[in-house]
Amino acid sequence: MERTEHPDYPYELDKLKQILSYLRLYLGTSKRKKTAIDTDLEYSIKHYNPDNVEQFHELTLNLLTQSYLEQQINGMERALSKPYFARIDFTADDTQQKETFYIGKMTLFRQEDNELLITDWRAPVSSLYYEERLGTSSSNVKRARFRAGFL
Repeated sequence: MERTEHPDYPYELDKLKQILSYLRLYLGTSKRKKTAIDTDLEYSIKHYNPDNVEQFHELTLNLLTQSYLEQQINGMERALSKPYFARIDFTADDTQQKETFYIGKMTLFRQEDNELLITDWRAPVSSLYYEERLGTSSSNVKRARFRAGFL
């Protein structure tokens, strides 16, 4: 069967477009934040007063924020070419509620509603993908059935 003939293909294509669209939007926002931090840092370094403790704390915080944003931006730029590489469908036995996880090289939450769009490959739920098992899984909290999707 061709991948375009798979019954989930239209849904997955739409999901990919939504995630890429949000990723581009979030990347733009993050780049603007980083530009503002870079400007603030440049000014703070030029006008640094070692006797001003508040200024030191602000400088330290901005340096940490700058570093964090650089890492996030680099991860998002890499994710634009391949935001995720697998899908896991997870159904809890106690509620029969289905959850779908897209596994990628970074975690991505939609800021507006905190919806998890991409799960980091190092997250505990991702181990289901790496174990390549179908069927029942167990943990200390609950038992569940899952199906690993290989994209």
